[in-house]
Amino acid sequence: MEELEALGLPKKQIQKVLVFTNKLRRRKVKGSYECGKGCAKLIQSILGSWNWKTASAAIKLLHILGDIVVKAQPVEIVVGNMIRRCLYYIRDEYIIIKNAKLSGVKDELELSQGLAQPALQNIFELEDDEEDFLEQYNEKGFNLKKLVLDDVRTLLEELDDTYRDIAAQAYDHIHSKEVIMTFGKSNTVNAFLIQAAEKIKFSVIVAESSPSFSGQITALKLSEAGIDTTLIPDSAIFAMMSRVNKVIVGTHAVMADGSLITLTGMHSLAQAAKYYSVPFVVCAGIYKLSPLYPLDKDNFTDLNSPGQILPFEEVDALCSKHNQDIDVQNPSFDYIPPELISLFLTNSHGGKDPSYIYRLLSEYYDMGDVTFNIDKFT
Repeated sequence: MEELEALGLPKKQIQKVLVFTNKLRRRKVKGSYECGKGCAKLIQSILGSWNWKTASAAIKLLHILGDIVVKAQPVEIVVGNMIRRCLYYIRDEYIIIKNAKLSGVKDELELSQGLAQPALQNIFELEDDEEDFLEQYNEKGFNLKKLVLDDVRTLLEELDDTYRDIAAQAYDHIHSKEVIMTFGKSNTVNAFLIQAAEKIKFSVIVAESSPSFSGQITALKLSEAGIDTTLIPDSAIFAMMSRVNKVIVGTHAVMADGSLITLTGMHSLAQAAKYYSVPFVVCAGIYKLSPLYPLDKDNFTDLNSPGQILPFEEVDALCSKHNQDIDVQNPSFDYIPPELISLFLTNSHGGKDPSYIYRLLSEYYDMGDVTFNIDKFT
C-alpha cells in the first residue's frame, strides 16, 4: 500500500482497499457479479474522494490499484476487468476533451452538445508513442473527474441491469416444447429461463454440478417458477444429451479468444453437446469479457478442499491400507475452448459468435492496460 500512500490517497480510502483485498483473499466476497460490483464501487469512492486533476494521475493510481487487487485474488478475473474499463474511460474522456479543444470547443456545454468535430489524426498522434503517454495525458481537461465519475456510475448501472438485459432476449432463443439443458447455478441463466417461461412452454434438464451440487438450487428455483424441471447427476449428461435441443449455461469469465473459465465439470457438458451437434449457448454480461488470453490455464483456477470429494477419514483409511499417499484434486473452474461454443448472449451486443469476441475488446479496453505495470510509473 506504500504506492497509494505516496500518491497522497486519503487514509480512509487506503483502508477501503485493505478491507476489499482482505475479503477477496478470504473468499468473503466471491462470484463475478459481487466482485465486479465491489471493485467498481471501490473505484468510484477512490476517484470521487481523491483530489486528482490530470488523467495521468488517475491512470497511475488505477494501475497501482489493479496490481494490488488482482494479486489478492487472481482467479476473480472480473476485478481486473472493472479497473481496465475505468482506465479506458479515463483515456477516452481525455481524448474527447483534447479533440474538442483542437476543434475549438470552449467549454463543457459545447462539448455536451456534440459541437466537437472529429480530428482523427490528432487522436492517432496521442496514441502513437506509448512511452510518452504520461505526458500526453497530463493536460488538465474541462472537468475530467466529473466525466469519468459519470462513466463509472454508468458501469454500475450496467452491472445492475445485466440480468434483465440478457433475459429480454429469451423469446428469440427459446421455442415452444424445446428441451433445454443447463449446469450448476447461474443467476443470469435463471433469469433468462424464467423470463422465457412467462410466454413459452418448455422443459429444463439441470445437471447437479458435483461436488458443489449448486444445480439443486437451480432446479428448485426453476420448478418454483412453474418450469418443468428434471435434476440429473453429472454422470447422466451424455445419456440425456440426445434429447436436448439446446444447452444454455453461464460462465465465470470470457477470455479474449472466446474461451471460457467456468464451473468444474462443464467441459464434459460442452463435449457432449458437440458430439450430438447441440447448440451450446453462453449467457454472459460484458463485464465478464477479459482481454487476457489463457496461455497458462492453471493461473485461472483455484483448488477447493478435497474433503468435498473424499472425506478425510476415508483418505486416512486408504493411506493406511495401501501404505501410500493419495492426492485428491478439486479445482474450482474448468476451461472450455472456443470451438465448443456456439453462441454468446451478452447484455450489450445480443448474440455473437466466439470469433467475434476479440473485436469487442477495443470497445471496452485499451491494450496499454491489459497488464498493470507499476514500473512504468516509478
